[in-house]
Amino acid sequence: MSKKYLRKNEIRSDLNPNHYNKYGSPHDAIITAKKGHRYKANTKTHAEYVHGVKSLDLEPQLPEYVPHKRISPPFWQNEKQFGEKKGKVPKKLRRKIVRYNKKFIR
Repeated sequence: MSKKYLRKNEIRSDLNPNHYNKYGSPHDAIITAKKGHRYKANTKTHAEYVHGVKSLDLEPQLPEYVPHKRISPPFWQNEKQFGEKKGKVPKKLRRKIVRYNKKFIR
């Protein structure tokens, strides 16, 4: 039995203009999966609710200098709408994100 998608663990800029902040700059996104030419990602945000869905609070795991303390629900987007790789997510935080993403339809 083959996997439906390839698991990823990357932080990249979300270059989709619909996901920019109010100042017109991109948010960082946590990439969790890849299928074909599309990535499954969660964008870092300040908002408690994104499109009527409660965002995941990451407060205990993030260092104090990180400005965004929440992530949005997962979404699929073309790989060309993401910037260069910026880093990786810690293992403890990655597990929390995977559990959160399981609530949503793939």
